[in-house]
Amino acid sequence: MHLPRLQRFMLKRLSVLAVMGLAVTHALAFTNALAETRSHRSSETARCSPERGRVLVQGLVAAFNRGAVDAVDRMVAREPYFEWFAATGPKKSVRRLGDASKERATLKAYFRTRLRHHERWLLVSVNPMRLKRTADDMPAQVTWGKYDTVCINDKAWISVWAA
Repeated sequence: MHLPRLQRFMLKRLSVLAVMGLAVTHALAFTNALAETRSHRSSETARCSPERGRVLVQGLVAAFNRGAVDAVDRMVAREPYFEWFAATGPKKSVRRLGDASKERATLKAYFRTRLRHHERWLLVSVNPMRLKRTADDMPAQVTWGKYDTVCINDKAWISVWAA
């Protein structure tokens, strides 16, 4: 079938508009679903108060220094609230970065490894977070870090840690 040039042009434009309309419809549906998920999550969770965060950080540091791996583990959020637990350092055994920092399942093993190297933490300040780390396999270092918390009802956890 041979259509006049103007009709072919209009059909092409209508096809493009139809595809664009579908893309916009899908984008709006995704945005609405994302907003509903965020509003649902925010209704059941919230960032803890600065005071509660300070107490959590101090507790985590104290438990780590006691070698209480299970206690430290309980202070770190579980999925889906866990985001990452990262650590810098001069050697691979000291570091926990990138994708590895997002693996909640390997966190206790990381703590045990660091404690075998006699790592200790000294909390220099909470806000902003500064942490002095010492261990057999690294020189003492003071790092600037950050943390975030999640509170659900009367429970609180660290959801993000980077030092």
